[in-house]
Amino acid sequence: MPTTATSIRIDPKIKNPAQKIAKSMGTNLSTIINMYLTQFVREKRLSIVLRDEEGFTPDASADLLALMKRIDIGEEEITGSFSTKEALFAHLDALKK
Repeated sequence: MPTTATSIRIDPKIKNPAQKIAKSMGTNLSTIINMYLTQFVREKRLSIVLRDEEGFTPDASADLLALMKRIDIGEEEITGSFSTKEALFAHLDALKK
């Protein structure tokens, strides 16, 4: 398959770890970017899930903040212990119903 060179600017703080991760997966950054762009063209949408430092999506983070506010003002109470964030979110989903 013919290819064309493209120049993009990437923060070295992102590029260097990305190269190491790609290498640990047995590939290189060029292949990873080509795979992503192929999917982008095929699906005509961005396939990126944004997460904060704790691994929460924006929706999950907003739900958690709203719950914390309800707890603070006495509208909600959480009982029990949660060993994983998945268990916590399953409980939160049940509260929404």
